[in-house]
Parts: sequence; C-alpha cells; structure tokens
Amino acid sequence: MTYMDRIKMALIAKDMTQKELAARVGIREATICRYFASTRIIRSDILKKIADCLELSTDYILDTKAWRMTHSK
Repeated sequence: MTYMDRIKMALIAKDMTQKELAARVGIREATICRYFASTRIIRSDILKKIADCLELSTDYILDTKAWRMTHSK
C-alpha cells in the first residue's frame, strides 16, 4: 500500500473530497489531483497539513519503520 492509498482511505473514511482537502490544506485542487495521479511529489510541509486535516500521523501515511514497530502485534 502506498502513502497515497492511505490518504485515499482516510478521505473515504472521513467522507471528504479531494476538493475539500485542498481547501483545508490551502492548496489548489489541481495540486491535490497531481498528488493522486503521482505526477507531483508532496512536500513535507504539505504532507504535515494533510495529516493534520485527516487526523493521521505522517509516520502512518509514510508507513515508517517507527510507526510499524509501535503498532505491531
């Protein structure tokens, strides 16, 4: 699962559109669309804002080793 898959799942769970996310983060809808199409890389400051809007950690979104270690069985 990619980091964009995790963001998509969170959007669905929160019943939020890409347009709403873009507005909350303070970027254009076209930019969000490029992130989802994998034609643009998310800057770290924008990733943090997205994580905050979706009530996720950046560790979870990026599936870092630290997150996996603290959430494994």
